[in-house]
Amino acid sequence: MKESHSLSLIAAYYLSKYDETAYKELGFRSSTMTHIEIGRALGVNPNTVKNMRDEFDPLHDNQRAGWYQRPLRPSRAKVVEAFFPMKMGFCVTH
Repeated sequence: MKESHSLSLIAAYYLSKYDETAYKELGFRSSTMTHIEIGRALGVNPNTVKNMRDEFDPLHDNQRAGWYQRPLRPSRAKVVEAFFPMKMGFCVTH
């Protein structure tokens, strides 16, 4: 996996976990602008950032349902394991 995508996964995890607080702290006008600026900074499509965030949403207490229909991909599970190891059992079986 490209480094830009690995970094995007970390940013997406942050956006999902901290939701409104994350968007506010980053200081952009909207969530869309946040995705655009993260995408620009990391060299990825802004929709990729949003879609990655959506993959983490079922794990966090936010208002988005996210992609609850399938288990996390291995690259996403590694991010969760790195930042919150206790959630791994939930992610893999979810």
